Amino acid sequence: WKWDGRSAVVGVAVRPDGKRVAVGTADGFLTVLSLDDGKPAVVGAVSAHGAGCPAVSYHPDGGKLATGGGDGVVRV
Repeated sequence: WKWDGRSAVVGVAVRPDGKRVAVGTADGFLTVLSLDDGKPAVVGAVSAHGAGCPAVSYHPDGGKLATGGGDGVVRV
């Protein structure tokens, strides 16, 4: 599998159960991929920041996702 997003990957986090990967990109987008079938599939994407999204982290229970952007904003 190869990332074919429109911008470079600058942040990655794997959900603790291993079923999702969150990808932050240089253009400020956050994309969530499902790994349920062994092949990544996009389950959601959002413009998270006005600048890059290099900091991405799941809560230990997997229920929340936090991002930090080049715009100085932290989102949960």
